[in-house]
Amino acid sequence: MSNGYLGLINIDVATASGGTADTTKALQSATTTINVSAATAPTNGQVLTATSGTAATWQTPAAGSSTQGTLLNLSDTTQSTSVATGALVVDGGAGIVKDVFVGGKVSTAGIVNIDDTTQSTSSISGALIVDGGVGIAKDLFVGGTINGGIQGGALVHLNTTNFTTSSAVNVDSVFSSTYENYKIILTMTGSAAVTNSQLQFRTSGVTNSNASYGVQVAKFDDTTVTSSRSTSQTLIIFSDTITSYPSNTELTIFSPFATEYTSATVDSSSQVGSAIRNYRNMGWFGATTSFDGFSITPASGTLTGTVKVYGIVDSGVAATASTLGITATTQSTATSNGALTVAGGAGIGKDLFVGGNLTVVGRNGPKNILVNGGMRIAQRSTSFAGITAGGFYALDRWKIEETNLGTWTMSQETDVPTGKGFSSSLKLLNTVADASPAASDNFYLTQKIEGQALQYLKKGTASAESLTISFWVKSDKTGTYIIELQDIDNSRHIAKSYTIDSGSTWEYKTLTFAGDTTGAFDDDAVGSLNVIWWLAGGSNVTSGTLATSWATTTAANRAVGQVNLGDANNFITFTGMQLEAGVGASGFEFERIEDDQKRCDRYYQRLGGTASMSIGTGVCNATTQCNATINYRNPMIAAPTTGYADLAIYDGAADTDVTSLGSEWLSTSSCRQQFGVASGLTQYRPGLVIVKGATSGYLELSAEL
Repeated sequence: MSNGYLGLINIDVATASGGTADTTKALQSATTTINVSAATAPTNGQVLTATSGTAATWQTPAAGSSTQGTLLNLSDTTQSTSVATGALVVDGGAGIVKDVFVGGKVSTAGIVNIDDTTQSTSSISGALIVDGGVGIAKDLFVGGTINGGIQGGALVHLNTTNFTTSSAVNVDSVFSSTYENYKIILTMTGSAAVTNSQLQFRTSGVTNSNASYGVQVAKFDDTTVTSSRSTSQTLIIFSDTITSYPSNTELTIFSPFATEYTSATVDSSSQVGSAIRNYRNMGWFGATTSFDGFSITPASGTLTGTVKVYGIVDSGVAATASTLGITATTQSTATSNGALTVAGGAGIGKDLFVGGNLTVVGRNGPKNILVNGGMRIAQRSTSFAGITAGGFYALDRWKIEETNLGTWTMSQETDVPTGKGFSSSLKLLNTVADASPAASDNFYLTQKIEGQALQYLKKGTASAESLTISFWVKSDKTGTYIIELQDIDNSRHIAKSYTIDSGSTWEYKTLTFAGDTTGAFDDDAVGSLNVIWWLAGGSNVTSGTLATSWATTTAANRAVGQVNLGDANNFITFTGMQLEAGVGASGFEFERIEDDQKRCDRYYQRLGGTASMSIGTGVCNATTQCNATINYRNPMIAAPTTGYADLAIYDGAADTDVTSLGSEWLSTSSCRQQFGVASGLTQYRPGLVIVKGATSGYLELSAEL
């Protein structure tokens, strides 16, 4: 039988050496074998019909029949549970030019190739669209960017170790660069008494016993509270005698793998006789050492129970069932292989669960390079007046640079474009004008971006990405304004102009800057790119020719044509500030408020702000000083500098005002501060660092670029 009668059906029937067609297995259903005779050829309009028995014929359907226009109609309803069962079984491949609609699940034991190259820009676009979740047992390799709303603050289980009557429990190769901080849950279920459970860190299977450990212990019994502080120790003791079980301990380990100070907080509960005992410990290893494991030992007795280790991650997902089951187990090592390959983008409406490694060739993370573009976070202040010099004043990550060009107020406002989804804006108001700036005077709003966040832009290569800025702006000063991108690492810049057309009216602006093939950004945690909104400038930055292409930085070419916003008591308001890779602006990326906060906290954190709020715990090592460990709300880009206002120490008797602040040690996730007071503390008594009285006191942590 030839292939493709009338272009409607394509059935290959094997033939014997003499040329006779073998019609025993052309098409088959669970209850009926359909034999296609090679001697019977259909004419135009006929359909292949088989009701029962072993013969199938080509017939012309009656006018108005439901089979008109149908080539093959199988009424068998047998379910398919394998490649050999179901109403239709095909031993070979199936080539289908047009759509296939499947009312049930699709399962495959082989590789699924999707040749469509449609890009994905949302959960409902791309070459593969899945309304539910996706379950993947092995590695997923993504050649483009992963975008999506992923649940944050997850714990990822890394290791479970069971132990019975052990004198030491060693857990190795659990700390790595994958996670910065870790949670350890220790449950002891033995029956024999254990004295002084102890923690030490390990590297490459070797326990570190250097005298660099320290611990502050606050012990709470039924009726008493005691405390102690020890330094230059060879281990951290986190509980004393345990006589009744189970005993539960939760340890949080900060930055064990990073080559910096490692700190730990411990919450341990146990029963000693009839008394319930709770330990609240702050421990540390006071040397810059990288660890990949830990050891738990008793001073006496043996340990029986379980220890579980979890990585604390910024993003976590929940697995859901998929409607497309792929049983092939082919591993993925590139975008072109694996049990499922998609040539284009993949739009996934719900969570994605990956059982193996996830490799992303493109960028994995927010598309907006700028932080706090929606102007929702203002930790320092919601309004700051009297600005006459550069600095950070109100809204997070947005810095003012000024040289002798009037006096300004920076504030967070609720004036936003109607119906665009924004809730906050940044306003700059001139309160003392400067109508005639000197040559060196300037005023602009800027945000600096760290180099390691920009590597995917491929700057300095032939594949350098273009950049597009989009934002909403409102001002009573119409005219020409300048935006400048400044490459700090290579002393290069590019600038573009935009126009505010109508006074005191919200306007949407977008500008695209070509990629720069000269000079790569440094791959580090230092500022590499300045994004600058010029607002006024003297002749030093306006007298040349605007640098509309990338070039070596020339001061006179930075802000040519810029109006002077400070020539009177003018204002300008911004929101929806976005900088992204590519040509053309996409919609503003609205992040969850906690994600906005986390990105801002990387550079600046203000702890406190609420009357009598506790921000840290420690021990009063003298009548004039309390040493306390402060755990940051989120990890920071670098060890910060600290400052404070209106804090006090509560030692169980009274609040004593803090009069000085010193740093014992600082890391990217926690610090140990020395809070000084005039007098009045009780030595060795636990101390709480609190906001003073009814004030809005705070501890400030700053690692701004």
